[in-house]
Amino acid sequence: MPSKRPISEVDGATGEDSHPHNGESSSNPTKRKRFEKKSAPKSKKSKKAESINSLKKRVRTIERRFKTGEALPPNVTADLQRELATHKSVIAEITLRKKRRDMISKYHMVRFFERRKAERLLKQLRRKAVESADADADADDKEKEDFQSQIHKAEVDLCYTRNYPYLEPYISLYPRDVNGAMSALNTERPPVWKEVEEAMAAGEAALENLRERNPQGGVVPRKLRDNKHEEGSPFQKQKDRQEKEKERQAKKEKKRELRFERKAAREAAEAESKGDAAGDESDGGFFE
Repeated sequence: MPSKRPISEVDGATGEDSHPHNGESSSNPTKRKRFEKKSAPKSKKSKKAESINSLKKRVRTIERRFKTGEALPPNVTADLQRELATHKSVIAEITLRKKRRDMISKYHMVRFFERRKAERLLKQLRRKAVESADADADADDKEKEDFQSQIHKAEVDLCYTRNYPYLEPYISLYPRDVNGAMSALNTERPPVWKEVEEAMAAGEAALENLRERNPQGGVVPRKLRDNKHEEGSPFQKQKDRQEKEKERQAKKEKKRELRFERKAAREAAEAESKGDAAGDESDGGFFE
């Protein structure tokens, strides 16, 4: 009877041919290839963040080099100073542009709703002034002056919502504890309101300078203005249309709920009256 071969011989004969090692290529066509996971492309925001961070890092490096008191050639020192000034200027511009965009987005909703209130108030006052003039042609000058004063105030309110400085926290015209814009006509106005009134008299350029006023001094340069987020831009108009549609849908839903409540109350009252009538008939038949 023939003896069995040792396992080591079988492994040696088959393992070396079928499983090559040490970087040798395999003749097995079914061998799977390894695929490295591709990283997702970086967004524009992440790229901008990396850009400003690299600039800040370079600024710190140059400033540390100056603080060490290292003896540098005059031309190297001048180049580093120019580079430092350029980087600081770019960082300031990026920071200012971002702050302006964030402030516009932050206060867009309150400005939008107050602008709607001011527009409705102005239409209401103008209509009342026309109706009053038609109804009473002999109205006294005092009444006419009152109407003109209220209309002027509403016009400044509307201009206020559009031209309040973008880089400053927005101060509301119509407090929540006051019921309606008409009631708020006689309330105290914020200090910027008077500046808006003066800018209206000076012209569009004055309104633009007020709108782009920089709290640190001067106005925001045109190259740093992101027109996409400005009031009246196509982007903001689209957002305004979306907000108006939401407001319209909310009012429509509220009316629908009121109709359902009224219908349910009416049906309940009818059912109760029918039940009372049926009870009266049954009581009469029992005692007859």
